[in-house]
Amino acid sequence: MLSRHWSRIAITLVPLVFALLHAMHVLPIGVLQRLDDIIYDGRLRATMPKTLDERVVIVDIDEKSLSEVGRWPRARNRLAELVDELFDRQQVALLGFDVVFAEPDESSGLKRLRQLAQAELKDAPGFTERLGQLQASLDYDAAFARSLQKRPVVLGYYFTSDREGRTNGLLPQPVMTRETLRGRRIAFTSWNGFGSNIEQIAKAAPLGGYFNSITDGDGVVRSIPLVAEYKGAYYEALSLSMYRALMGMPTVHPGFPKESVVGRGYTGLKAST
Repeated sequence: MLSRHWSRIAITLVPLVFALLHAMHVLPIGVLQRLDDIIYDGRLRATMPKTLDERVVIVDIDEKSLSEVGRWPRARNRLAELVDELFDRQQVALLGFDVVFAEPDESSGLKRLRQLAQAELKDAPGFTERLGQLQASLDYDAAFARSLQKRPVVLGYYFTSDREGRTNGLLPQPVMTRETLRGRRIAFTSWNGFGSNIEQIAKAAPLGGYFNSITDGDGVVRSIPLVAEYKGAYYEALSLSMYRALMGMPTVHPGFPKESVVGRGYTGLKAST
């Protein structure tokens, strides 16, 4: 009896086996993945709130602001004014930057003036003295750093895996180390390079988070890893860093479930005070 219906059983079982392999990420299948994405997008649109959260405000660098204020990157003395405005007058609770300040701001000409003071104009009467009086106002990075200090600011940076491990800038402190995982082998998104903020600015605002996203095959961003690995340490996303700053800086640690028949593959990340 079984032999007579084997072909029908095979026709039923083969798609089921492929679906299970796909669900277990053993054998990804493009068509099924696209179907999963369509279902996920539809469920998200059907259940997401239809209103904006007025507590969250985006200060956007758009075409209108570029035409009114000027080019980007903007001089950092202007960014210092923006930070002061947001905290002193607008009374924001937290400020996050999803841009990177990767190079010094030399737009004021201070570097060139210092060179002149040591060379062509070193003997010019009053030049060095006047430069000493002006350099505090012409050091835009220092002005920006002063505006960030002792304020709830989270800086952004990015990780890379396509630049042969090159690095730039200063990373914030990681939120977890390998020892935190207690010897468990857990797969994290891993990178081998980064682009971060210059030391002067990074030290003024030591909190930071990466803003790398994971782009799916259809070009849509559906996820951002909350924690990623770099050289054996674990760093947080910009969103998680801002959340922790708002909540009083709870620590991040893995939560391991009790052993069960389901297996040992699940690890949850917790933020706790």
